[in-house]
Amino acid sequence: MGSTASVLELAQCIWVDNALNIVISGATGTGKSYLACAFGVAACKLGYSVRYLHSARFLHLLSMARKDGSYLSLLRSLSKNDILIMDDWMRDPIQLSAAQDLLELFDDRFGILPPSLSLKSPSLIGMPDSLILL
Repeated sequence: MGSTASVLELAQCIWVDNALNIVISGATGTGKSYLACAFGVAACKLGYSVRYLHSARFLHLLSMARKDGSYLSLLRSLSKNDILIMDDWMRDPIQLSAAQDLLELFDDRFGILPPSLSLKSPSLIGMPDSLILL
């Protein structure tokens, strides 16, 4: 997937109503973040709530929330968004506790609300540049 027609179709946000995920992969500088944000803007125009998160900063935020006692409140807040755009997903190795935090967030949303993932490099997942619906 990746043609202009596919991108225009995804911008209609039917994938949100079907609780599907979008995985965008590609080399650095190919526009993954731009495309994910464009889908986010299209979703906002259609009335969906969208939240953009840079993965490394988000994982730090989760870690701090665990320490200050606001972890559950943060997870509830994130569960209220129709779409989460997670940029630079899997760019850097993460700690086990961070992986567990992400799993908990995704478990809360699974089959109900889709996160939108922007991957840093196709080599991380063994696929060519692509747009994939999951």
